[in-house]
Amino acid sequence: MPIDALEAIRMARSSFLKCRSYAQGLVAGIEIDACKSPQAMRESIFGHWHDAAARGPLGRLTTFQALEPVYLTLTDHYTALHHLVRAGRQEQAQPHLEAVVDHCQRLLELLDLLERELQQVMQSQQ
Repeated sequence: MPIDALEAIRMARSSFLKCRSYAQGLVAGIEIDACKSPQAMRESIFGHWHDAAARGPLGRLTTFQALEPVYLTLTDHYTALHHLVRAGRQEQAQPHLEAVVDHCQRLLELLDLLERELQQVMQSQQ
């Protein structure tokens, strides 16, 4: 069943909020399951939707295009943070935590903007 754009945005918003919490928990010493790490974009539900939607009209929106590089940088920082924490190097993980928090916030802002743009488009088509 194809996922609709607004549902994909809402699911992504939820996953980025969780990602931020998991990263903060890791650095605070809370054990987080390995499955709680961000997936490669193309492996997530959002990523599958993003790839499919990129080939359509949404792919031309600047806001939509801005999601991928921010997400890829987020996963790089989260992965580095995860490895450093597992190696007992929490202090060195701190800059990565700050980057994860910043990138999650940026993604949430982009998703909010994209959702408003989509709602405007949908209203104009009625």
